[in-house]
Amino acid sequence: MKVLILLPFFILNLIAYSQNQNIIEPSYPGGFSSMMSYINKNLKYPNEDVLNNVQGIVEVAFWVEKDGTITNIRIVKGLTETLNAEALRVISIMPKWIPGIVNGEKLKQEVTLKVTFSLG
Repeated sequence: MKVLILLPFFILNLIAYSQNQNIIEPSYPGGFSSMMSYINKNLKYPNEDVLNNVQGIVEVAFWVEKDGTITNIRIVKGLTETLNAEALRVISIMPKWIPGIVNGEKLKQEVTLKVTFSLG
């Protein structure tokens, strides 16, 4: 079973390397810990959801443009209207990201983030 799961990944990597592709994913300035700090600082838990003890993950997808700006923000998997709106708000006011690079060229790439709402 493990061989079947690992084999496609291995083959895909061989194909990518054989085409001499150098891929760097888009990233938040300062890295993952800076992004988590930003989200924790700016996220406001809606009162309605606190009172109803609503917790969970909102998946948000967006594009990081060649210049690092964030566009086309949308909910992939949501919870409540108010939590979805809050996740969209926080992502929409993020600073510019470091754009992705493929073969030395900056390219528009899609990113999906999971924003966790937890009362604990």
